[in-house]
Amino acid sequence: MSPIEPMLMPGMYWKRVISIVCIYALLALVFDFLAHFVGLVSLGGAFFVGTGGYLSALLNTKLGLAPLICVPAATILGGALCTLLLLPCLPLRGVYFAIVTLMYPLFLARVIEALNILGGTDGIMGIDSFPNAWIEQYLVIVLVLVLLFGLRRLVNTDFGLVLRAVKDNDQAVKASAMNITTYKALAVMIAACIGCLAGACLVHIY
Repeated sequence: MSPIEPMLMPGMYWKRVISIVCIYALLALVFDFLAHFVGLVSLGGAFFVGTGGYLSALLNTKLGLAPLICVPAATILGGALCTLLLLPCLPLRGVYFAIVTLMYPLFLARVIEALNILGGTDGIMGIDSFPNAWIEQYLVIVLVLVLLFGLRRLVNTDFGLVLRAVKDNDQAVKASAMNITTYKALAVMIAACIGCLAGACLVHIY
């Protein structure tokens, strides 16, 4: 073992700490993007993470797909599913949107427990881990950095300026012949994909 390897590959405890910090960092990016730039306060981080996690676990255990295929597939499918479920709520703003997004994970958790589906309270068992420890350790770190800079660039584009306008004065945007629901849906889709990505990574780390 080289002298630098222990610094690049810490022990099991610190690997778990770093992974959890990165997962929460992705959720913080989701919250900041929706609240700061779109004006939608979302408390549904668990909804995004759970959707991505369950989808990735099902793709891995039922279809036998590799984790590196399950993660992007669950990200896209989960983002689309979450956006579809939140679509009727997009006209809401402020505390009303926040309450609805908080309701989704609480309601779905009770449904899973009551019907004993998707493994019930025990969850889905037999999920494969990432191919090696280096991917498990550094994948989420790289994802956090890439998405952090990617979102910062996105909000400074024309699309990002429209999102800021929707937050500041959505009626003015509507008067400019722009469909604010479409822009909100795209923003929620981006946020949901990031949240589902966090959940998909999480199930293969643990």
